[in-house]
Amino acid sequence: MQHTPLNQRFIWLHSPMVLIAALVLGGGVGFFSPHRISAIYFLAEMYLDLLQILVVPLILCAIILNVQAMFSEKTYAKTSVRGLSGLVFMAILPALMGMAAAHAFQPGYDLTKENLWRIEKVLGGSNIDQVSRMSLFSDSIDSRLPGVDGLIGAFLPSNIFQSLAQGEEIKIAVFAIMFGFAVALLSSRLKEDFNQSLVTVISACFKISAIFRHALPLVVFIVAAHLSAALGMDALMLMANFLLTFLSVSFLLCVLSFVILKLRSDASHLEVLSSLRPTLSMSMASGEHSSVCIPQMVETLSLRLGFAQDKVEFLVPLATCFIRSAPILYFAMATVFVAQLYGHPISQYEWLIILGMSMAQGFASMGLNGMNKLSLLAVICNPLGLPTEAVVLLLMAVEPICSFISGLTMVMTQCAYVALIANKPIRL
Repeated sequence: MQHTPLNQRFIWLHSPMVLIAALVLGGGVGFFSPHRISAIYFLAEMYLDLLQILVVPLILCAIILNVQAMFSEKTYAKTSVRGLSGLVFMAILPALMGMAAAHAFQPGYDLTKENLWRIEKVLGGSNIDQVSRMSLFSDSIDSRLPGVDGLIGAFLPSNIFQSLAQGEEIKIAVFAIMFGFAVALLSSRLKEDFNQSLVTVISACFKISAIFRHALPLVVFIVAAHLSAALGMDALMLMANFLLTFLSVSFLLCVLSFVILKLRSDASHLEVLSSLRPTLSMSMASGEHSSVCIPQMVETLSLRLGFAQDKVEFLVPLATCFIRSAPILYFAMATVFVAQLYGHPISQYEWLIILGMSMAQGFASMGLNGMNKLSLLAVICNPLGLPTEAVVLLLMAVEPICSFISGLTMVMTQCAYVALIANKPIRL
């Protein structure tokens, strides 16, 4: 399949120096003029919305097309086992790392009850009435464990048209896998025209994505300014230990992913770094919406690092749907943080609850951000008897920077997953 290269006249817009300059300049503008940036932030939101338009057809068409190829080559059993094993590994590892880091660095023990009432300074006076009515130690916590029906419902589509309309990527991917196997059983005459239509849709999506990439420096500037404007010094001081712990573990995950990419591709350090540039650049603008980086990840892994293009085009959409490393890490860390904040000792049974529920809520958080994402923390904390209302507001104050870090971490681990499952490139 042909992928549209960037127009050489505008290639300078994607150089590391231009993007770094946009990031630094945007951070400075947001810090010194926080009120002005809100007037243009809608441009970044519009840009992300336009990119997300491409996600559903890309996931649907790429998976259906490449499942057929995998079926015809009779490699679906081996690929399925390796793929599922990789998914389990990429879910358990960040959860364990998050729990271990929070237990080791103990970011919640430095926050006393008096510190919590400083939320007024973090969030502003308009929210203090809401916070002051909250009980830090609630006596009415729903301690029941949630059933498995909600988790199953997050994966299996009951109405595919509704899932397509709402952009439910996991359900779309599951449907595409089943549909792809069904199409593979049809005669070649019936499949030929249909597959050509899929190739046309995918190529058009890559073409549109290449055009949109020219606006990346402006979007990075706006996102950096918004991030700087939204993050106050009070929030940094209150949550410094939590942020440093989250940043340290995320960085370790990125380093491990980089090592996997280097070992599997047999490329040099500089070659891997250069290959990752388009993917990391797009992730700076997209945050946790890593699925908008599908064209860039395909470019990184197939055209630059040399992995088989058909395998990459199949595995990358799956990775963006099912590899949720950063949210899993975040929920595991945040739950231990809440337990430390309230002086709640965690039993062995509760560690298992945190492990399983952080993975489940990591998948459930797809497409969510801000307060909607943080509200899922209560699903993990309620069985432990821990209130979350005031803590969610505290975490909300540093959510923008956590979301930015999560975006970079997710695309790195998703690329590492594809490199683990795909065959190593043949170097001549």
